[in-house]
Order: sequence, then C-alpha cells, then structure tokens
Amino acid sequence: MAPTAATELSGTESTAVIRELTSNVTIISVPFRHLGAEVGTRTTIARLPTTNSLLIYCPAALDDTIRAVVSSMGGAVKYLICGNMGHHLFIPNWAKAYPEASIIAPEGLRERRQKQKLEDVEFRYVVTENSSLPEEITQDVAVEYVSGSIVSEIVLYHKTDRVLLMTDLFMSLPAHEAYQNVEDRKPTGGLSSIFNSVGWDDRVHGKVALTIRYLLLWYVFGSKDRQAFIQSISHMYENWDMKYLVCCHGDVVEKEGEAKRIYECAFKWQLKAAKKEK
Repeated sequence: MAPTAATELSGTESTAVIRELTSNVTIISVPFRHLGAEVGTRTTIARLPTTNSLLIYCPAALDDTIRAVVSSMGGAVKYLICGNMGHHLFIPNWAKAYPEASIIAPEGLRERRQKQKLEDVEFRYVVTENSSLPEEITQDVAVEYVSGSIVSEIVLYHKTDRVLLMTDLFMSLPAHEAYQNVEDRKPTGGLSSIFNSVGWDDRVHGKVALTIRYLLLWYVFGSKDRQAFIQSISHMYENWDMKYLVCCHGDVVEKEGEAKRIYECAFKWQLKAAKKEK
C-alpha cells in the first residue's frame, strides 16, 4: 500500500510517513538520529479485532498529525507498549494524550528511567518471564518476551494479519521510508553507512556484514542469557506464520514469502543452535 504524507492528514506540518499496512495495522515512520546515524524509527498502531481497541507499539514522537491518524482508526487506545529498554523516551506524551491507556514495559525499565531522572510514568504491566498480559491482548496478539536479550525486548505477533513486530533485534536498514518527507536528512552516507552495513539478507550482504551480524546477535544482543535468547528466537520461528516483518529501524519486509526467509537469515545461528539441541 502506498505511503501517505502526514501533511495530507492534518493541518500541522509533519515529516511522518503513515501507511495502512493491513486493515488492522498502521505504521508511522519518522526520521530519527541515533549515535549520529540516521536510522529512523517507527510507531505501530494495531487494532485488536475482538474488541476493536487499539494497541500502540513503540510510541515515538507524538504530534497532531499522528493523533489524527490514531483517531481515524476508531476504537479506544487501551495499551501503550515500550518495546524494549530503549524505546520509552516519548511515553510521557502518549500517557498524557491517552490517560486511560495502560502502559506496558519490560522489567527494569522503571529503574532505568529513575536513574536517568526522566519523567515518572505508571507502568501498569511490567513484563517478566513469568508474567502475563490481559486476555484482551493475547486473544489477538501473541507475545514473546525475549528475556535473554540485553535490551529485554517485547515482540508481538498480530495473529489475524500475520504481522511480526520487533524493535531492535532486527533492523532492516537503510530506513528509506522514514525519510521520504525530509530533504535535508538522508538514511545513507556518513555514520549511517556503518549501521547500514550490518545487513540482514544473505542474498545482498557479504562476509563482512555476516560477521558483524553474528557478533551483534550472538555476543551482544544475546549475551544476557544466550540459551533463553535462542529459545525465544526458535519459538517465534516455529509458531508464528509471519507474512510481514515490521521493525522500528529500517524498512518493512512485506514482499510475499520474504518475511520468513529474512527472519531465517537474521537469526540463522540461533535457529541452528536450537535445531542441534533437539
């Protein structure tokens, strides 16, 4: 589906690119700089079909345009999910805009925000290995808490529309979509090229990219509890028939039949390790 410039949806100027990915999932891509690199970021609005309520995954900057998009989807905003330990900076603004919504966050994030002296917000649900989320969510969305990752990622899978939502464990860079409405910032060149070089598709990237990806996923992201990390990656692969792979940083994998293949490329070592254990 073609992206829509945010300025067409609201009277306020915005650089957001808003797209209805499926009938129940809308993605909002915006420019975002991290460590000097233009990696973009993405907020996902998911409708829970059973109750018609809305879930916001990884809320980024909020403006009038984005609020208009949320309203246009109908249904009440019931849940705001901080996807991992890094995606929480904009949560206070969303909490004020949607005070009836429950905030969901991984364990340890409250303490991190306190140490960083950030504005206090109430986390209604703190996700741990043994916790559970409301049935209103789980009847429509499968949840995997990747506790073995250093970023403590909460991954979602929209069952009806077969959409996999990830935060930082998978990045499909460069983030071309996020920069479609800006002229003076590009997701390529400079420091951005370092992030872009990691690569997730074995058909495109060479040995250097594979080595960097291996080091990141095996020795960095999966270092908190490598066995638990492997189990989470394998569980998602075996149980979720993903059609779309949506990440916060980079472009959406949506070509027919590609989501599963790209997932295999990204997590090839974890899937191989899981297979050996059987």
